[in-house]
Parts: sequence; structure tokens; C-alpha cells
Amino acid sequence: MKKELVLALDIGSNKTKILICQKEKQRLNLLAKIEKDSEGLKEGNVVEPEKLTENLKEIFLKLEEDFGKEVRSIFLNLSSSSLFSFPSKGLVSVSRADGVISKEDVERVLKEAKAIKLPSNKEIFEILEKEFIVDGQRGIKDPVGLKGMRLEVEILALGIFYPYFKNLKDAILGADLEILDIIPSPLACSKSVLTDRQKELGVCLFEFGAQTSLLSFFKDGKMIDFLAFPFGSSEITKEIALSFRIDYDFAEKIKIEYGSCFFKGKDSKQRVEAEGEVVAFSKRRLTYIVQKTLTEIISEIHKKTKNIFKEKKLAAGLVVTGGGAKLSNLDDFLRMKLKIPCRLGFPKGIEGLENDISFSAACGILLMVAEREIIRETFLDKFKKICRKIFS
Repeated sequence: MKKELVLALDIGSNKTKILICQKEKQRLNLLAKIEKDSEGLKEGNVVEPEKLTENLKEIFLKLEEDFGKEVRSIFLNLSSSSLFSFPSKGLVSVSRADGVISKEDVERVLKEAKAIKLPSNKEIFEILEKEFIVDGQRGIKDPVGLKGMRLEVEILALGIFYPYFKNLKDAILGADLEILDIIPSPLACSKSVLTDRQKELGVCLFEFGAQTSLLSFFKDGKMIDFLAFPFGSSEITKEIALSFRIDYDFAEKIKIEYGSCFFKGKDSKQRVEAEGEVVAFSKRRLTYIVQKTLTEIISEIHKKTKNIFKEKKLAAGLVVTGGGAKLSNLDDFLRMKLKIPCRLGFPKGIEGLENDISFSAACGILLMVAEREIIRETFLDKFKKICRKIFS
């Protein structure tokens, strides 16, 4: 089989990340991992598409020079603070006289659930089936072939503020890139970070980005809820910059190299220099800033999520991933504050990415694409075998 390149593009407020893999049979071989500064975004939303277009042109021109060939077709991660979700239901009567539920009945009830009225500036881009209900019996994943009189479905609709979505597509197409598919970040990250067992037991996936925080809730193997917040780990950087009276980039360097959610041992003064600027700071003071800002972030998130944690009984707790999760001891801090099990979510499935928590979404995109191809190849293999038997 011909070896094929697959490219995942994850555009964040601070960083644009690219993964290129070579697809060979049922294996993905990592060829390149790129991370560059982003332009034209705020809180995960494209507010200046022209800047993003120029930024992407530069990144892909350099990529093609280094790579030795043109790479223009991409699978895109969709992550934004303007993402939203809401539940919807559909109900139909089973059409067949014998009461056996058909594929047509399923299509009708899904169409009923998707008949959602939204303002013209908002758009639904993904529909996720939560469960089917046959004559009051819940928890059915595939009702085709079952008998009943009433068929219901509960879905979760994912949507976005359309002007930002249009800006994103225009910026990418303006850079002469072809979008093969757009995959919501919650689905991409869950593919690379969560296990099937966690999604079955109940788990919250916390994507802690620079200017966005995304929380996805899974139960019984399905995504059941989603929330997006317009703040992230950059709030910590801003507080460090204000407290130490330094610029943002210098504060980011200090956060990454010295920041921690807990202080241990004796206090000491740390002296750091960057581009001719020098700052001396107490490690205890730095930890206090990190803790204070994180507590405020968690408090805002907890206001909207505490009922979900209570009602859904998420036995697998919380898994945190994304660039902001690089902060030392973040999982222990979240465990202490939220009183639930918590662990870091590193990407799995592609060799060479296991230790980079900021590439979880891009990794998940590649895994989803590979899975689709494996399913397609499996079907083709079976079809060929059937044909060989018929015509041999």
C-alpha cells in the first residue's frame, strides 16, 4: 500500500502546533513535530484572519523547505472559547406494523432531535448521540432490530459562534491549505488521552490552554456535556508580569522554568536574566502567585461544573491535559481543591509524543484519522475476499 502523509493542525491562542505522520498500513510514524507562535487569535478565537493567514504561510513555507515537499492538505483541530453545547431530544412512533425498529426510524428520530433553532450567528457543527430510548427503556446504543412502539433519542449538539468559525476557515483557505476535516478538540483530546474504561465509568477531561479552558464530560462511553471558558494559564503569566514588573514573555519564561503549585523547603531568592532584563524573586512569592491565580480559575470553573460532578458521579475523576498542564504539581493541586481523583493526561498511540502534554489534540486527530482508514481498509479487505470467493 502507498505510504501517505497525514498532517494535523492545532491553532491555539499562543502556539500553533503541527504533527506530520506517515501512514503505513495500520501504523503512524511520526515525521515532524512543529510548534510556532500564533498570530491573530484571542481566547482561541480568530479575530484577525489576515494575520493568521500570513502566519500560516510563513510556517508552511518553512515546513516545505525543511521537509522537501509540498504539504497542503490538513486535518484541523477546532478549539475556541466560543464553543458551546446543549442537549436535544427526538421522539417518533415506530413505523413498521410488526414494531421492529428500522434504520429509517433511527434516521427520523435523529432528524427530529436535530431540528434546533439557533440565532443566525451560531452554528451547529457536530451532533453526538448520547442514548436511544425504546418504550421508556434507556441506555440503548443501537435500537435497530429491537421491537417497540416509541423511539426516543437524546443527543448533545456542539456549536460555535459562526463569525469566528468563518474567520478560521477563511484564514486557512487564504494560506492555500486544503481542509480535509475539522475535528472538535474535545473529541480529539479524548481519543489520545482517555481510555475506554474512563469514558465508561465517567470522567471529566480538562484541556488547560493558554487563553481557553475546555471541559468535556463522558459517561457510559459517550460525551454527555461540554463547557468552554475564555481564560487559561496565561492568567498566571499576567499576574507574574504584574507582580514582578516585567514583560509578558519574561514572565512566561519564569512560569515555565520555576513555577509550581506547591512550595517545599526553605525559601530562596532566584535571579533570572532574559534579553538584558534581570529580575530577582522569592520562590515562595512565585508559588503564592501561581496558587492564588489557579484558585481563582478553578473557582470560576467550579461554579458551573459542581452540579455535573455531583449528579453524574464521575468515578474516573478528572484528567487534565494541554499546554497549561505542564505547570509543576498541577494534578495534585486540582485534586486538593476539587476533592476528586485527578491525573495528567499525556497523549498515547504515537511513538515520540508520549511526554508532550501540549500535543494531545493534534495527536488525537491523527489517531482518529488512522482509525477511519483502518475501518475502511478492513471493509475493503473483506470485500475483496468475498469477491475472490465468488469469482474463483
